[in-house]
Amino acid sequence: MEKLTHKLTLICVKYIPILVAIVELLGTVLSFLNIGTILLAYLFGSSVATLIPMYIMSYAFKFCKYHRMVLNYIVANKLIFMLDYLFVIPLSATGFIATTITLAGIFLALTIYNYLKYGDRNNT
Repeated sequence: MEKLTHKLTLICVKYIPILVAIVELLGTVLSFLNIGTILLAYLFGSSVATLIPMYIMSYAFKFCKYHRMVLNYIVANKLIFMLDYLFVIPLSATGFIATTITLAGIFLALTIYNYLKYGDRNNT
């Protein structure tokens, strides 16, 4: 039973950040299209309080750099939304969504680069 619990924990820790990142990007696009995303936010939303344990567990389970790139994307995305909330970034809705999609593309490229360069070999 302990092995199964450990395996399930590992799967959750490894794949939930990816799911959260995808849902955050999807939520941004859906909001731009005036489609409600409150259910997505309740089910898959994250906060700084949940990101800290995700980072800690990524080191505890010795995940690679490319796994942390997903967490870095979530932090960068949250930072942009926080800055927009606090200071109102002077972008149109189209410009804002283009910025968030560009950010996702940059982090996706960095994730793929780190995966191809390091794979499961470098845990730092």
